Amino acid sequence: MKWLIFSIFILLSVSLYGEVDSTLQPQRLPNMAVNRGFLMGGGAMYGADVEYLFAKNRWGVQVGAGLISFGAGINYHLKPRINSSFISVQYWEMWLAPFVQMSFIAPMFVFRTKSFQAGVGCGIALPQGYFTGLGGMPVPLFNVGSYLPFSSKRFTSPPSEEASASSQKNKAVSVGVGMGGGSLGADVEYLVSGSRWGAQAGAGLKGVSAGVNCHLKPSINSSFASVQYWHWQLWQPGGATIMAGPLLVYRAPKYFQAGLGLSYALYHGADVYASEKYKYYWLFNIGAYFPW
Repeated sequence: MKWLIFSIFILLSVSLYGEVDSTLQPQRLPNMAVNRGFLMGGGAMYGADVEYLFAKNRWGVQVGAGLISFGAGINYHLKPRINSSFISVQYWEMWLAPFVQMSFIAPMFVFRTKSFQAGVGCGIALPQGYFTGLGGMPVPLFNVGSYLPFSSKRFTSPPSEEASASSQKNKAVSVGVGMGGGSLGADVEYLVSGSRWGAQAGAGLKGVSAGVNCHLKPSINSSFASVQYWHWQLWQPGGATIMAGPLLVYRAPKYFQAGLGLSYALYHGADVYASEKYKYYWLFNIGAYFPW
């Protein structure tokens, strides 16, 4: 299942990069980047991250995955452009062996120049399973690799048809029961303009989640198929369960959405009762979404 998540994530990265016409690149500042290299994607030997920089802003978000890891972060750039260095707060999660997991929350400084980037920071270990006694221990973290900046907008010229396409809403916030990793929470989705592909990340009272979505139509308010990662009971590591699997999400033209899927358990915390350590879990959520 880890390999499935990683493969789909890399396919998404390639698909996003392929969406952009190279002849349009010089006409606008890029606002997205794919990072790849050593200890990227949450601390993998080789991994990748996708970052989105909000328009005319220094704030960005990123999600990533690697051969044995997953990661996410919130970034603040020193300049309002994607190819500038930035300060970041990141979450790293690594599987050292089956059911042996380490997780970190880390402030980092990431240096960028042309296509090269390197980051260094200090991670705070979260108590997880075999490593419960290491909770709170500071651990130096770093990564090094390259990044490829690009624009998420397919159209740059002003004709009305193209302007209409580029102005279409391509982001949404979903709130409700089962959102944000299987609790009362929220997810934020970004749909690549002119494409059916989207990515989402969320958090709730008892967990976090991330997903790669393929919409039935190139519209944020259409239904979609998704591969999602849920970390249940994140704030109580001993009782945590980590799941990943496919999910089908129905979206009405306005506001209502509901999803149903089946996941495979990647990890059970040490405090989870043996009678509750199932291999498969149903995934379900229901709530409202608000596009913008």
